[in-house]
Amino acid sequence: MLLQLFKCNSYFEFIDKACRKLFPSKIFKLGKAYLLSCQTNKLIPTRQLKNVLIRKASEVDLSIIVACESERNGETLFRAYFETGRQCYVAIFENRCIAYAWAFYKNTTITFDNYQQSNILTILPQNSCFIGDGFIHPEWRMKGLFPLLIAYIFDDLSQKHSITTVYNHIYYSSEHSMRSSTRLGFTLQKTIIYVRLLNIQWIVIYSKDGNQKMQKLTSETELVL
Repeated sequence: MLLQLFKCNSYFEFIDKACRKLFPSKIFKLGKAYLLSCQTNKLIPTRQLKNVLIRKASEVDLSIIVACESERNGETLFRAYFETGRQCYVAIFENRCIAYAWAFYKNTTITFDNYQQSNILTILPQNSCFIGDGFIHPEWRMKGLFPLLIAYIFDDLSQKHSITTVYNHIYYSSEHSMRSSTRLGFTLQKTIIYVRLLNIQWIVIYSKDGNQKMQKLTSETELVL
């Protein structure tokens, strides 16, 4: 019954805030994310933005990608992405990066603590990819940049990489991202609840067909889509 209540955002938020006040994060931690998907031919068209260029990025662009999100030192992680064949897309305005997103093929990792302990290896179906680890500069949020970036990525993936389905995940607190994704044509596939007590971790996965699965999270845990 308690786990069913966690599906409700207002209840989950209440419990999450209460636990944050009562326990340090190293003792107890909750997380919640939505896994969504969209067919590349189902994306709802979006408007253009004047003087904004969307393009693929390469390792040469690493410095401007890192500079886009100054509060995060992503150089080591993003360099590893490039070296392992991940594809990055950037939005450029007046020679600076104002947004970026990464495309992952075959598998990706969903994390609730920035790739420390709560890592869920997610196996993707054939002809699909995962868009994640993206960022939009605060000055450009709510201006239509996210749909423009996603539209370019969809077009490139479908035409050059034979991708037919794109997945992404959104944390429960990102209401704007959820609304934007839904407007573009993304639909909810799974809800993932993460629970950690000391060094013991669990995940509960609710599927759109009503199925529910709870399991201990270890380094060998895989989520097959």
